[in-house]
Amino acid sequence: MQGAIDPRADVYALGTIAWALLCGFPWIPPGPLEARRRAALDPETRSLCELVPAIPPRLDALIQSALDPDLAGRFE
Repeated sequence: MQGAIDPRADVYALGTIAWALLCGFPWIPPGPLEARRRAALDPETRSLCELVPAIPPRLDALIQSALDPDLAGRFE
């Protein structure tokens, strides 16, 4: 289910903050609102390990899970 607000929305927000802190730029690039919304719901999130090779794969997987557009894919 996409677009619902529950505690997992906080997990998503934390994932976007962690992404920005680890790679130095925002997960969703600035631009028109509709383009930003599409980017937020894109299940093909870029791998942090590809952008910053020093990031451990387990941390990358944790953040990828937090950014999952499907609520069922995020932590409770």
